[in-house]
Amino acid sequence: MRRRAHLAAVAAAAIGIALYAGLRALAGGAGGIGGEIVAAFAALAAAAAAARRLAGRAAKPLERYDPERPDDAGIRELAGLSRRYRDLLREAEREAGVARGRAEALDAVAENMREGLLVLRREGAVAYANEAAARILGGPATLGEDVSRACRDADFLRAVRRALRGEASEARLARGGESYGVYASPTRGEGGATVFLVNETERLKAERQRAEFSANVSHELKTPLTTIAALAELIEGGIAKPEDIAGFAAKISAQAARLRATIEDIMRLSAFDEGAARLNRERFELIDLASEILEAHRDRADRKGVRLRIEGGGTEAFADRALIGELIGNLVENAIRYSREGGEVRVEIAEEGEFAIIAVRDEGVGIEADRLPRIFERFYRADPSRDRRTGGTGLGLAIVKHIAECHGGSAEIRSEFGAGTEVVARIARGEGAGG
Repeated sequence: MRRRAHLAAVAAAAIGIALYAGLRALAGGAGGIGGEIVAAFAALAAAAAAARRLAGRAAKPLERYDPERPDDAGIRELAGLSRRYRDLLREAEREAGVARGRAEALDAVAENMREGLLVLRREGAVAYANEAAARILGGPATLGEDVSRACRDADFLRAVRRALRGEASEARLARGGESYGVYASPTRGEGGATVFLVNETERLKAERQRAEFSANVSHELKTPLTTIAALAELIEGGIAKPEDIAGFAAKISAQAARLRATIEDIMRLSAFDEGAARLNRERFELIDLASEILEAHRDRADRKGVRLRIEGGGTEAFADRALIGELIGNLVENAIRYSREGGEVRVEIAEEGEFAIIAVRDEGVGIEADRLPRIFERFYRADPSRDRRTGGTGLGLAIVKHIAECHGGSAEIRSEFGAGTEVVARIARGEGAGG
């Protein structure tokens, strides 16, 4: 475009010079300064008219210039500039779209997290808080306000302040009966901090149970082994009287049986934990299996003067018969163990929707209400001294719970202290239920 304008100006000047020379020659006869002035003005007028026509011709491409179709104007410089402008515009729009999509994705992730997320500015003001953080802290954190207005817990604020000073920190926060881990980290760049609130209630509970389980296993294995070793030493050292040896041998046998039962129960629970327990499903009548289990325990019940009774109709199950037999056996054995002399143990088989119900009730001492929430934990005993006297391992109800759950069901307990206990196990009756 600049080249066209330059050529137009040069052409106009050339025309003006030519016209000036011609007019001066015509005015030569007149001579003098007047003629030259006339010639000069005439040349300038002609040059101006010529320059105007050439400039108009040069500007016509600009009049038809369209930024969306720059090539139609025939101006290479404008066409190239326009194409570059459009490329930059498209690139900016693409990058803006990517940034917008990334921000929307991050916002969607943050809002659907179970963990609470807080983003704080350098001075401690809340820049962002997701819904989980609002739920954990008991109310929405107002953007722009200091984080201490959202949570006044001293340990929480101590961890946050350390992160704002550039040091990662951790703390624990108790809210609504739940335990949360507070993980505060400094934010790179302009300062500030990022705070995660993670519900660790179940993890802490599992750690506690593992620690208790390890301690209980050691105790349960050590106790019978100590008894066996002591009695064996008495016999081996000749200290035991001949008439006592038979009694000692019987005690050793009983303790060995207890030890074996404990180890077998531990191995069974380990198989459930690892998912290695395979179900050999088959169809069978629960009432028939329960009757067999009761007959197998009748001698023990008779020795204690406990009556056994079964109720219910035909309820078919598609389950592992051996495992369900073990479930019923554990419940009946517990019921007889804790029943009063002359009491009754009742087994009821029923249906409830897609579930088969196995309920075993005794008329024993019952369990105090504050002990019920932990009754299905391994090695947990509502009355430790009584359990050890009656020979329980403390694992029977834990196994019952696992068997019910691997059949797509559940186990629960109801008890009234001094009036008896009922344990109810539900198992899914249909094919494809459970493991």
